[in-house]
Amino acid sequence: MRKKVSFSVMLSIATFLLGLCIGASEYRSALSGIKWTDVASLSFTFFGFCLAFYTYSQWLNNKKKEDSYLIAKKYLSAIDQVRECLNDLSYHYHYLCPVPGLLVETKEMSAQRIEHVNKVWHELYQSKVKVLNSKRELAFWKVSLTEDFSEKHDSFIKALDSISVVSNCLNSQLYHLLLKDGGNMNEVEREKKMLDEKFFAAHKIISERIDMGFENVFSFK
Repeated sequence: MRKKVSFSVMLSIATFLLGLCIGASEYRSALSGIKWTDVASLSFTFFGFCLAFYTYSQWLNNKKKEDSYLIAKKYLSAIDQVRECLNDLSYHYHYLCPVPGLLVETKEMSAQRIEHVNKVWHELYQSKVKVLNSKRELAFWKVSLTEDFSEKHDSFIKALDSISVVSNCLNSQLYHLLLKDGGNMNEVEREKKMLDEKFFAAHKIISERIDMGFENVFSFK
């Protein structure tokens, strides 16, 4: 809008000057000392300035638009990092939590998996922080989440918070079960069931984000 107003103002000024020059031709005696070549040169200079300003305004607006799309993609990239962490956690918990028909691994292998899960747990936290920071940065570039996806974003963050709490408890239960030969199988099953529910909720929102498409996730001003 500002670009259109600025260009309209310059066009009006140019039109005024052109009209002034044409009108002045009727008063040659009063303007006998003015060289028309100088007037033409000045007019061309002014029009050149208008064109340069208009070109710069277009470039600046296109650059801002490009940057706004990049920050939107940054938000989506942070969500993808979360998805990778969730998939990694699901894979290792599948082998850590005993189920009928699954071969029980050695204590050494279980210890390695638990250590890896703890590492991924911290990566998941960092990825969640990136999602939150990216969302805050959207406002600076005049971008926002649509009303529909904004609610899903809030639910997504809550699901990740719950996953962090439940996985921390599950890790502790698995440590006692697999490495200390504890008799807490019921506790492990309970925590694993809760974790699976939270995983499902988070993955559901990620899938909905893909189904909604870019245009229905972001709103550009």
